[in-house]
Amino acid sequence: IEKGKRYRFRVINTSAEAPFTFSIDQHPLRIIEVEGENVKPITMNKINIAVGQRYSVIVNADKEVNNFWIRATIVKQCIHVTPETINVNSSLNYKVTGILRYNGAPETYPTTQEWDEKILNCRDVDHNLLKLNPPRSPPVTPTDNFTLRITFDNIDGVGHALVNGSPFKPEVNDPTANKLMYGGDETPSMLDPDQNAFVYDTQNGSVEINLISKFDFFFTKLFLFFNIY
Repeated sequence: IEKGKRYRFRVINTSAEAPFTFSIDQHPLRIIEVEGENVKPITMNKINIAVGQRYSVIVNADKEVNNFWIRATIVKQCIHVTPETINVNSSLNYKVTGILRYNGAPETYPTTQEWDEKILNCRDVDHNLLKLNPPRSPPVTPTDNFTLRITFDNIDGVGHALVNGSPFKPEVNDPTANKLMYGGDETPSMLDPDQNAFVYDTQNGSVEINLISKFDFFFTKLFLFFNIY
């Protein structure tokens, strides 16, 4: 990077379960966007990113020319481990690093120190700190209400995640979207119940989505194409 410039980093957690803490030594992170929505900028030294989450941060290259560690650290206590888990510590790299290198810096490993603060909870950035920019209010009363119950069960000796009692079954030869687009008179209401197809066709309406789970480990569900308030 070039000293004196500002850079936008788009940070995405593509993992299946574990949240991680993202930071760059000596460089505060100015959050400007969350899940595709612009927010009023807030500055943090570290941000906790849940599964499927996306943040955009601005980093000022205002330090002396040098090399700095970029850190992504898994929060250990947020990983679901049971007595049946085998060698989980040997199969996971809890601390991943990269290098933020200024133009003119030697091609050596950084010697910089991590920010002192520790994030030890299974929580993402406090939602009370994130304000839409420009601000707008959510609909007072939703026109539709959907409930998704997340459970886990053993099916034929294999653990499955279930949504409303149904496991994920990809229709490889006849994808659902293809079926609806090119299937003639077929509509979402005609799909099998285990496909969990929710019909949402209220013009200018809004939907309230309730996620219910009894599990205490950390995960999020990402809804695309919706404005989330």
